[in-house]
Amino acid sequence: MTPTFNRENELNKLYKSLLKQTNKDFIWLVIDDGSKDNTKKLILSFKSEDLIKIDYIYQDNMGKQSAINLAVNLVKTKWLLILDSDDWLIKNAVEIIYDHLNKISIEHNGVVFPKRNLKNSNNVIDFKKIKAEFSCSDILDLKYIFNRNIETISVIKTELLKKNNTPVFKGEKFLDETYFYYRLSEVGCFLVSHQPIYEFEYLENGWTNNITQIWIENPKGSLFSIFYGKKYVKEHLTGIKRIKSLTKLWIREIVMKYYSKDIKLNFVEYFLLLPSFIAFSYYKFKKSI
Repeated sequence: MTPTFNRENELNKLYKSLLKQTNKDFIWLVIDDGSKDNTKKLILSFKSEDLIKIDYIYQDNMGKQSAINLAVNLVKTKWLLILDSDDWLIKNAVEIIYDHLNKISIEHNGVVFPKRNLKNSNNVIDFKKIKAEFSCSDILDLKYIFNRNIETISVIKTELLKKNNTPVFKGEKFLDETYFYYRLSEVGCFLVSHQPIYEFEYLENGWTNNITQIWIENPKGSLFSIFYGKKYVKEHLTGIKRIKSLTKLWIREIVMKYYSKDIKLNFVEYFLLLPSFIAFSYYKFKKSI
């Protein structure tokens, strides 16, 4: 499924990649999150071609997370893959996905694949350096344990998604995946593939290039994710990794509390506010926050 908002210029590339698939046993569900451009007209024109199965749903603009929750409630297939509007699949991606799904066991929540950034040749993700037992792992392990702070895409059991709809905070339109992946880690693990199945280019106005500003504009959701990030770190990490990860999360937490109108800083947090902003700016520059 693809949640989209005013991305008519990007959707055509994604659609063409779906048409090229060697295996067309899938349904492309597009959730239009209140687009004001020609997204509806474009998707309906794709649908009229009848070359692949397409479902189109329009909702008022409520944010990506709300769009995903709506899709999850509507989907009837066993597996769900979330494709952003500025991504596109390699031509045998669906074939690769089915091949991996045939290998998983009951303990697996799904399969996680690396993505390839076309503007950065060094961004072909190397999961092969990770040990063989990584065939069953939490997605949060990639960042916190194996230091792979990279873009991935996951095929996930729909039944798990239906049981773990993520909250939507009033007045906010973004929540990152930390909470969701933490909840999934409590019920199973993911098979990790070495094969990139889709490619992407960051848009100047996209989520990833503007993630720190989006956190600031959505402080309640950010603090919610930070809570579960800290919970994961305390349960899974030890030593220096634990200290470094908790420090980054604490810095981000102080900054988000400052921007939140409903949560007040305590005395220690006020005292550390300026150093936290300096550290936050540094990590933002290094893209490691």
